[in-house]
Amino acid sequence: MKTREIILDTAHRMFLDEGYRKTSMRKIAHKAGLTTGAIYHFFSNKGEILFYLCYRVVTELYIDVRNIYSREDLKAREKLYGYFCLYRAMYQGQRDNYRLMTWAFSNNEELDMRPELMEKIMKTRVEIIKLLEKTVEEGIKEGIVKTSDPHKFALYLHLVVQGFFITYDNGVMEAVNVEMDEAFEFVCGVVGIDKN
Repeated sequence: MKTREIILDTAHRMFLDEGYRKTSMRKIAHKAGLTTGAIYHFFSNKGEILFYLCYRVVTELYIDVRNIYSREDLKAREKLYGYFCLYRAMYQGQRDNYRLMTWAFSNNEELDMRPELMEKIMKTRVEIIKLLEKTVEEGIKEGIVKTSDPHKFALYLHLVVQGFFITYDNGVMEAVNVEMDEAFEFVCGVVGIDKN
């Protein structure tokens, strides 16, 4: 494994286990078996490390969304449902990545991440919403989506997906004895994109 990847993997684990504030560049170096200088050769600070961790996750999500939405054999409903399913798969299969990403976006004022790096992540997230918007427009043509504003509808779908998993992650659904799959299918049905 390359040094840069060792640093990223080590920092990823430490950010989740010890918290961002308690994790220092020196601690990352020690845990990775590297010198502090070696880390600074690749990253200017831990905010930059966090950026690359988050950017990797957001970019992978964008590629997955683009791959689903470029499929001509799928109807708009299947594509929109696929978007929800991508988030569910990431949440269930790569929960650490999901939690790190959502934590970083909700606490970015605490981070020493350069604004241009946060802007790069934001641009990728906006591209995801643009893909959603195109699919909402397809859904309007197919008669499954009823809206006069595809842009806002796409944004609201994105917010519903984000809110769903944040709510689940915060333990609300568990506290009221609702299983994820049950809630997931219900929410998809409410927004009109269930798998049927």
